[in-house]
Amino acid sequence: MEKPVAIGVGKATTTGRRHMGRTTLVAAFLAIVGCPASAIAATSDFPGPTEPAKAPKGVKLAIVSCSATLKGCQVPAEAAVEAAKALGWEAAIFDGRANPKTQASAMLDALAWGATVILASSIDYRSIQLPLAEAKKAGVPVASVGQGGDTPNALPVLEPGQLAWAFAVDPDNYGLGKSIGEWIIKDADGKANVVAFNDKEFDGVVTQHSGIMDAFSRCPGCKADEQTFSANQIATNLGPQVVGYLRAHPDVNYVYMPYDPAAFAVAAALRQAGLSERVKLASLLGDEENLDLIRKGGGQVADVAFDTTYEGYAAVDQIIRYLNKQKLFEPHGENVPMKVLDKTNLPDKGNWTADNGYKGKYLGLWK
Repeated sequence: MEKPVAIGVGKATTTGRRHMGRTTLVAAFLAIVGCPASAIAATSDFPGPTEPAKAPKGVKLAIVSCSATLKGCQVPAEAAVEAAKALGWEAAIFDGRANPKTQASAMLDALAWGATVILASSIDYRSIQLPLAEAKKAGVPVASVGQGGDTPNALPVLEPGQLAWAFAVDPDNYGLGKSIGEWIIKDADGKANVVAFNDKEFDGVVTQHSGIMDAFSRCPGCKADEQTFSANQIATNLGPQVVGYLRAHPDVNYVYMPYDPAAFAVAAALRQAGLSERVKLASLLGDEENLDLIRKGGGQVADVAFDTTYEGYAAVDQIIRYLNKQKLFEPHGENVPMKVLDKTNLPDKGNWTADNGYKGKYLGLWK
C-alpha cells in the first residue's frame, strides 16, 4: 500500500506536503462591466449554509488528490485535512500523481487504510470505476471536489452500471469560464483573437470551456480557436505546443489556459520564445505564482480566482451532513467565492481568498 503524502490528526503527524500550482449565478461574474453590485456578496458575506451540522466522531477521512504537484488538486485536499483535524478526525492524503491508474490505486490504498469516507480531488469518476465499486461494496461513501458533476453544475450522464459520486463540491464552472471570456472581450475592446485550451480530463474544466466559448460566440469582432492538452503535458511539451501554435497563427493575441499550473508553464515558454509581448495570457484558479506573474509583468494578465481552501471546508461540511443523513446544502458546491483578478485589483501579496471569515463560520456550524 502506498504511504499517504499527508496525514494529520490524532496520533498521526503531517508529512510530505507538496505545493506547485472549480457560486451560483448570484455570486458570479465579478469585476466585469455591467456586473451587479449583488455579485460581490460572495467575497464579503459567508454564502454557505446556516443550518448547524454537528460533526460525528471517529471518522477516518481519506482524500485522494489528482496530483500533489497541482495546487488545484492539493489545496482543497489540504484544507479538508485542516478542517478534519479541527474536528478530531483522522485524515490522510493519497497522491494520484496525475495518472488515472495511480489515482485508482490510491483510492484502493485509501480503502485499505480503513477510510470511512473518501474525498476525491479533481479525479474523473470514469477512470476509477473499480475503486468506486469496491468502496460501494465496503459501504464507504465517495464524494468529489474540483471535478464538477453536481449542482450548481450539470449532473453527470451515467452509462448503465456506471458509478459516480455520492455528491460533488465545485464552484459555478460555467460562470468561471464566462467571466474570464467577458474580461478578455472587454480588455480587447471586442476584438480578441483567442486560442482557448481545454483539458477534457476534468468535467469542471470542460464546463468552464463551454462558458468561455459561449462568451466569445456573442462577440461579433472576436475570433476563437480551441485546442486540447492533458495535465501530464505540463512539465514536458505543453509550452512548446503553445509556442508552435502561436508561430503558426501570428494574428492570435490572447491565450487562455484552463488552470494556473498549465498557465505558469506556458508563461515561461512564451517569455523564452519572445512572445510574451505579443500575446496576453489569462487563466483560472488564483495560484500565488500566477498572481505574481500579473504583479511583475511576467506574461499573464488576468486570472479568475476562486477560493480552493473554501472548497475543502465546504466538502467537509457536506460530508458531515451526508453522514448525519441531513439534507445537503444547495447548491452542493456551497457557493464557492470567486473573483476576476488583473493588475487593478490584485491582493498586495499571496493568493486571493474570500474575506468572509468562513473557517470560523463552518467550525461554528460543526460544534
